[in-house]
Amino acid sequence: MTPERFAKLNAALARRQPDLTVLMDAVNKSHNVSAIIRTADAVGVHRIHALSTGDALRRHHMIAGGAVDYVELTLHRSTGAALAALKSDGWRLIAAHAGDGARDYRAVDYTAKVAIMV
Repeated sequence: MTPERFAKLNAALARRQPDLTVLMDAVNKSHNVSAIIRTADAVGVHRIHALSTGDALRRHHMIAGGAVDYVELTLHRSTGAALAALKSDGWRLIAAHAGDGARDYRAVDYTAKVAIMV
């Protein structure tokens, strides 16, 4: 491995965001799941959570590409189980929801562990 390639890999690892995760609730289409995995990888989120109430959650490998190799997917049996697991691990939960009481995503304090529920 060249020194330049090694430096590039180290820079990518330094940009990872261990204090940010995503919880996919009722994301059922494999294309949408893959898009979320790909986006998580692009912004440095290395672990995401999802509900798998029936068969194992399917990932659309053609769209997610290599991102599935770098983004860990933790499956939960129910929304309650997912929320309890995240809360017990110290994650602050926020929901992506448009409504009258919604806050701008830029107003959220991301200096602590944040789980965004979509």
